[in-house]
Amino acid sequence: MTTDTLPAVHGSVAPGFEPVRDAFLANWSDQDEIGAGFALRIDGETVVDIHAGWADRKKSRDWQTDTLVPVYSTGKAVAALVMAKLVDRGLLQYDVPV
Repeated sequence: MTTDTLPAVHGSVAPGFEPVRDAFLANWSDQDEIGAGFALRIDGETVVDIHAGWADRKKSRDWQTDTLVPVYSTGKAVAALVMAKLVDRGLLQYDVPV
């Protein structure tokens, strides 16, 4: 896919976070993305809130800020982060049964 066929990115990106938008847009050139949204908050401030592409494979509906998507296996990542934090605090060890 060439850059002139990439979808428009809608939303906002705070100064200094333009590389996040560029990485997001690379999903269309590198991964054949159909549609997506991404938001990032730091210390309560939204620094990235963007979306682009289509909400269906037919590419007949634009992706919107409220487009719903199925989410799979998100609990694994959260559990891994919690476990890593507990290990860091010395409250859990990876090689000890729980």
